[in-house]
Amino acid sequence: MPDRRMIKAVNDLKKKEAKLNKPLKCEMRGTAANPFIFEKKIDTWLEEENLILLEGWARGGLTDIELAKNMGINPSTLYVWCNKEPRIKSAITRGRTTEIFLVENALAKAALGYEYQEEQVTKDGDIVVVTRYQPPSQDAIKFFLTNRARDRWKARQDIDMNTNQQIEIRTKADNLAEDIFGDKNESDT
Repeated sequence: MPDRRMIKAVNDLKKKEAKLNKPLKCEMRGTAANPFIFEKKIDTWLEEENLILLEGWARGGLTDIELAKNMGINPSTLYVWCNKEPRIKSAITRGRTTEIFLVENALAKAALGYEYQEEQVTKDGDIVVVTRYQPPSQDAIKFFLTNRARDRWKARQDIDMNTNQQIEIRTKADNLAEDIFGDKNESDT
């Protein structure tokens, strides 16, 4: 026989559902409480065409949350699937790795400068191909060097402060007083 507290909790949920006018989501879907739904859905995503789709989404720059949304699952389910099935994890990794290489190549190209072909229309209406030069980008050079050659191109400088030395700081007032009154050491003697 159900406990009174359980019946009250179910009734409260039904009231909330009626207020919201939409069904409440089941939090147990895809977990150990219902392994059939979990296994059936993961099998669908292990099909070759779906792995290719997943890799394409990852290559397009989708985050894990966006990938999970496109797959119709919770982000936490995606993490579980990546740990359980290496094919899903490798599809996402392959997609993101390709994207990283493309961006790295574009950064190196921008840092070094490059030539490119451009079509232009002449006054006569003819189309001619013109070779243009894009000079190196200072921002790309700075970013590239500070990340690839850190030991020589730090964005910050390390300053060694030796505390054993005494530093004399003179202001304009000190210099003026010395000019008027003479050297302080001479007046002490």
